[in-house]
Amino acid sequence: MAEHNHKTHHTPRDAPLSTVNSLAVASVAKLIASITTYPHEVIRTRLREQRYGNKYPGVFSGMAVIAREEGIRGLYGGMGPHLMRYGVGAVHMLYLQLCLQGCAKCSNHVFVL
Repeated sequence: MAEHNHKTHHTPRDAPLSTVNSLAVASVAKLIASITTYPHEVIRTRLREQRYGNKYPGVFSGMAVIAREEGIRGLYGGMGPHLMRYGVGAVHMLYLQLCLQGCAKCSNHVFVL
């Protein structure tokens, strides 16, 4: 029986992520955080904008009212534009990171924020 000599490529666990991998990980984390916390944003806005009456007496009871009257989709209304806003911010942060990395490679270049 012949032995196969398989070479596998392993990167050290403490190796820094590439810019693309870093952006991908951050994007997935932000997406998960947004999906998890967006219903809170919806009820917070409705509680703040509530003028008269007591339709939304509190956070959890308000979420229950929205889910009952509008369905689960009501808790995520407006999430598309919300995510787009953070997408633009992510692009700006990537640009800043790339600029700082480029400046760090130039010892005689001064970068002032």
